[in-house]
Amino acid sequence: MGLDYGTTVHRDRAAAPGSEGLRVTPRRSLRCLLSAAILVVAVAAAIFVDASRAEHWAPPPTVWIEATGHTADRLFLDAWRAQPAVIGEPISEEFRSRSGFVSQPETDRIVQYYRNVALAFLPEAPAGEQVQTLELGRLALDDRFQTHPAAALLRADEPSTCGSAAATCRDFADTEQTVRGPFLAFWEENDGGRWFGNPLTEAFRAPDGSMLQYFEKGALRVQSGQVAQPLPLGDQMAKVQGLDTRPIPQPDGVPVYDESLFVAPPEPEPVVEAVDPVAEIEEAAAGWEVDDLGPGPQQGAWKEIV
Repeated sequence: MGLDYGTTVHRDRAAAPGSEGLRVTPRRSLRCLLSAAILVVAVAAAIFVDASRAEHWAPPPTVWIEATGHTADRLFLDAWRAQPAVIGEPISEEFRSRSGFVSQPETDRIVQYYRNVALAFLPEAPAGEQVQTLELGRLALDDRFQTHPAAALLRADEPSTCGSAAATCRDFADTEQTVRGPFLAFWEENDGGRWFGNPLTEAFRAPDGSMLQYFEKGALRVQSGQVAQPLPLGDQMAKVQGLDTRPIPQPDGVPVYDESLFVAPPEPEPVVEAVDPVAEIEEAAAGWEVDDLGPGPQQGAWKEIV
């Protein structure tokens, strides 16, 4: 049969063997494309449900320590958290007082007493050095010398050097005293220069049988068979000075201390925003006609006879 010039021959697009009656329409192709696109967008649109909370998190500036019924605030709190066993729990609130430093006897300072030491705030000091310990060891030692000191303490006050025991001993030329054995181990392991200062006496046997040594800012004690531990000199000197150490109720808005308060929340898990693919497809395809879309070029779909 001949064909007229210029006519076109349209082949059945569903003529593949075994596909009789099945027609892949342009609308169906559009739905497939839109479904794939929506799934990609949905996965890419992950949101962080707790992003705002994590971004604005900050640890509390003040906490209330239940064991003693007192608060610790800001830089004092940082110092206490860094060395809780050395400093001990707070036994007073912050107050203004004469500094307690021999070199600055008339300077008012913000002070707070803890079990083993007393902390003072020095705003003029460099960052990282603004919290220092008062010279409670010197004050306590002066008090003992004024109240009939024992012979053992008088001997411990005499100058000393390490001599042949240098391996387990350290000389302090400024105070002409030494630190030895378990006292030296504790002093070196716990930043003793900052928290306790230099030794004021040698170690001596106290009336209760323990070994005791005074430092500028505190005192250490070694009981039979044990390692050195801080003497609760803050407690002792607070009583001597008549300080108010009564517990206070937990202040409003101040949390009870727990170390978990200072742990930042974990990064939030991504959550995929829920979408309805069918509804999205129907909305996107609404108003489109098959004839408007067309299948596009298809091999063998038309042919020109020249």
